[in-house]
Parts: sequence; structure tokens; C-alpha cells
Amino acid sequence: MPVDHQIEKHEDGSCTVWLSEHEPMNRMKGMVGITLHPGKSIIEAKAQLYNRTPFVQTFLWWANVAVQVHGEYQTFFPPDVAYVADHAKRAVSSFPVARNFYYGVDYTPGVDITWYKNIPVPTSYMILDSKYDFFGGYDHRRRAGLVHVADRHISPGKKLWTWGNAEFGYMWDRELTDSDGPYVELMAGVFTDNQPDFSWLQPYETRTFKQYWYPHSRNRTR
Repeated sequence: MPVDHQIEKHEDGSCTVWLSEHEPMNRMKGMVGITLHPGKSIIEAKAQLYNRTPFVQTFLWWANVAVQVHGEYQTFFPPDVAYVADHAKRAVSSFPVARNFYYGVDYTPGVDITWYKNIPVPTSYMILDSKYDFFGGYDHRRRAGLVHVADRHISPGKKLWTWGNAEFGYMWDRELTDSDGPYVELMAGVFTDNQPDFSWLQPYETRTFKQYWYPHSRNRTR
């Protein structure tokens, strides 16, 4: 649906597109500014959340990047992540190698679930804790990927979602994309590390934060 927008051009040559929306039920206001800088490949997202009411309100914010995937696509979390959790932490799996049943799949032989090809059913996993500020994904076929970076004290949430590498998932990929085929969602949460764990805005409170995405690649060798 259409949203209010405004374009800002800055003295350093950078440009920000602001998108703003008002939620009519609880009168919450959310804004995000996407900034590109000259000579830099980084994408900066600046968010402002405003409680316009005299009442305490809940909110949940996850930035969601969808990435085309195939059998050679791999996600990565920081090196101190040893376990991941389902929504509401209903289930937990070891990570990066799963060694238990997770989403009904028998991973007990030991399966590396950083690889899209190894996850056959619709699956989410989110970190339980990390002292690092990044996570992302890498396409080994294209030798390119992306990284999300944000202050972990504000943006602790790091999540993967996939429809799964099997026919049921392919059906949803076809429904939800134009022609790009299978995809995964790399999601970054602020003020929470799990869904649907909400955070709170006090009456008339405003919260602001920044998140960054940038590409990375490895040159091909002959």
C-alpha cells in the first residue's frame, strides 16, 4: 500500500528516502530512512518509532532481507552462537550442526543447518545469545554475500527463515516471488532476540536506532 515518503539530499552527497506510516488502531507511528552514501556500498537504515498515545504500547521490529538461494547458499551467525531457538523458544537446536529433532526433522546424525540445501521443511531459527554485532549469508556459486551490522545491545536479534529445500517450500517460493525461485529471509530484530517477544514504548516515547547492510565478495582465482 502507498506510504508517506520524503527524499532528503545531504551536503556530503548522500541521499535518504524516508518512509512513514501511521497505525490507526493504536495510533503508533513508524518511520525508516534508507540512506546511500557516495563511494560506499553500505545501506544504512535509520528508524524512528513514536508512541503518540498516553498509554504504554507494545512494538516488534524486525528488518527482513530476502535472498535468492540454491544448494550452494550458506548463512552464518557469529562464532559464539552454539544454539538457536524456534519462535517463542519452543524448541532449541545445536548450531551450526544440529544433532536433535527440530521442526520434526531428524538431525541426530549431525547436519550442518547453515546450508539451505540441508533444511527440508519450513524452518526458523534465532540466536539465543551473542557478543558480536553481525550475521549474514554467502552465495558460494556467485562468490558474494551480505552482512548485517548493528549495535548488539540495541539489535540483538539474528534470524533465518526458509520455506525449506523440498517441493512444499518450492510451491511457496513460486507463490511469493516473481521468477527468482527459492529464497531465505535474513532478519534482524531490535530490542528483542526472539519472536514474538515484544518490547515497550512508554507514553509519548520515541525510540531511534540504526541498522546497516553491506555486500561482501571473494575474487575468483584462475
